[in-house]
Amino acid sequence: MAGHNFEVTQHAETRNPPASCNDWLAIDFARPQSFLLRTEWDLIEGARKGLFGQLITIPLFTDHKILSQVAGPNSRAVKLLPPLIISDSDMEWIVKSIEAVIAASHHVSGTAWSLGKTLVSNFVRLCRAAQQSESDRRAKGPKLPP
Repeated sequence: MAGHNFEVTQHAETRNPPASCNDWLAIDFARPQSFLLRTEWDLIEGARKGLFGQLITIPLFTDHKILSQVAGPNSRAVKLLPPLIISDSDMEWIVKSIEAVIAASHHVSGTAWSLGKTLVSNFVRLCRAAQQSESDRRAKGPKLPP
């Protein structure tokens, strides 16, 4: 598999891009330098640190059937979970799939962005519902025994 070179920095700004597919275990994403990408990044990461990794792993699985996971809580690293035996054509498919997901994350209309907006809006809705429930509870006052 030595002939498979993949530079993540072509599509995403990372701290430690893999030199080749043989070096893959994780892709560690960093805050982008370009203004537009940085603004979107700040919105996503502002909702919850490490959320960007989910915007990569979910489309990798749902659209390309590639298993991956975020490396841990509040982590921006995405771990790849390939099978123990993998062919060269499988590696090419994985590379193309990752490139497609990362490229989609750069476009507001992309799958990853849509997913991010959905996750953030659901989170905001749940927070508002919890606040309303707490307000209603306080308005009723303490429960007194009959």
